[in-house]
Amino acid sequence: MYLAKLVDIKGLTLQEIVPILLLLLFTIVIASQTQAESSISLVEGQGQNNATKDKDMRNAIVPQAEQVDEANSELIKICTTSPNPGCDNTMIIIHNDCIAYPEYVGIHIPSCNDSRLLSYLIARGLLT
Repeated sequence: MYLAKLVDIKGLTLQEIVPILLLLLFTIVIASQTQAESSISLVEGQGQNNATKDKDMRNAIVPQAEQVDEANSELIKICTTSPNPGCDNTMIIIHNDCIAYPEYVGIHIPSCNDSRLLSYLIARGLLT
C-alpha cells in the first residue's frame, strides 16, 4: 500500500520501478562479492605472512637445534665411554629436556633417541 502511494507520488509506474530495483539489487550483489573477494585476499595474504614467519622461525631454530644435538651426541659418547660424576648431572639435564619438550626434541634433536643416554642413566641409578 505504501509502495502504491510512493509510485503515485513520484509518478512512476511499476514497469519503471522494476528495472531500478533490479539495478539496485545487482549493485548490492557486486559490492558484496567484491568485499568478499577482498576479505579472501586479505586472509590469503595473512596466511602467506604466517608462512614466512614460520619459515624464518624454523631457520633460526634448526641451526641451534643442530648444535645442541652435536653437543649432546658428543657428551653421550664421552660419558658412556668412561662414566664420571661430572657426567651424571649433564646426562640428567639432557634426558629431562628430551622429556620436557618432546615435540621440539623429536623433530630437531635426534640425540634424545640415543639408547646410550637411557642406558647410562639406568646403569648409574640416576633414572627414577
